[in-house]
Amino acid sequence: MGRIPYYTDDELMSVMEQSVRFRWGHSSLAEDAIRFIQFKQTEGFPFAPLTFLHFRMWSEETSEDLIEVCAAVELLLLALDIQDDVEDRDAPWKPWMEVGEARAMNASTALLMLAFDIIHGTSFQAEDKERAGHYLRSCVMNATQGQHDDLQQDFSDEAEILEMVARKSASLMNGACLVGMALAGVDVKEDVESYSRAFGVAAQLANDLHDVQRLDFYNDLVYKKYTLPIYHLMQEDTREADIVRSYYNGSMKKESFLDHKEQVYNWIQTSPSIMYVKVLKRNYLLQALERLSALEANETVKGEMWTRIEQL
Repeated sequence: MGRIPYYTDDELMSVMEQSVRFRWGHSSLAEDAIRFIQFKQTEGFPFAPLTFLHFRMWSEETSEDLIEVCAAVELLLLALDIQDDVEDRDAPWKPWMEVGEARAMNASTALLMLAFDIIHGTSFQAEDKERAGHYLRSCVMNATQGQHDDLQQDFSDEAEILEMVARKSASLMNGACLVGMALAGVDVKEDVESYSRAFGVAAQLANDLHDVQRLDFYNDLVYKKYTLPIYHLMQEDTREADIVRSYYNGSMKKESFLDHKEQVYNWIQTSPSIMYVKVLKRNYLLQALERLSALEANETVKGEMWTRIEQL
């Protein structure tokens, strides 16, 4: 099966830069925004393909505006990434963390509104654009509720953490998928949400597993983040779990915790908690694949989406 023709990251970057220049010229705001977009390009644009594929699942129409929508989705996700990093303070190397919180948050607001403006200005049917905008706004509101819950870190069990993950991360994946679906002129919202939610939870669990197993200063433990792998690690009855609990409750200083970094790292690699979350992630992936297979849509495009899910 051949791959579905898609836009390159350079093509998406060019559309985003043109949109920024059109609105703000060569102002300081524009320069900040473009620098942030350029950095984001080094990490990749993972959400735009979801919008593209979900448009192609139900439409073979050739529209020059589709790349504009895909770029808008990435601008929106960048805006939320900036807000998330400013609030979490766990990514000091990113360019928006170097300009001060006020400028970063202002650029985030600008990019967020620019994303909606781009979609509104495309030539798709008015009612389809309205649905796309509605779905995207709803997903952003769900994601901000999830981020608020994450910032509070007041979870009593696994179910509450998974609900936060579904709101914060899976909602954004939902949004990217639903925009493409809406602009294709169909409405199978519940079906798309069902599988993209499972895919989104699996993707976040994969990210959390990666970030708790890295042996550097950007491990989630260093920043006292409360992800599902960390929740289960802290339930264990081991010396290393005691160290983590002491660090999180403030009875151990950061410097002392870092002295135990390799000991904790080695424990994590063989912990049953990590294996458990890996199995849970796989279960969510299987749910996503099962629900995707039931969609009545272009089988070739569904195959492309299937491959993306399996690669997680």
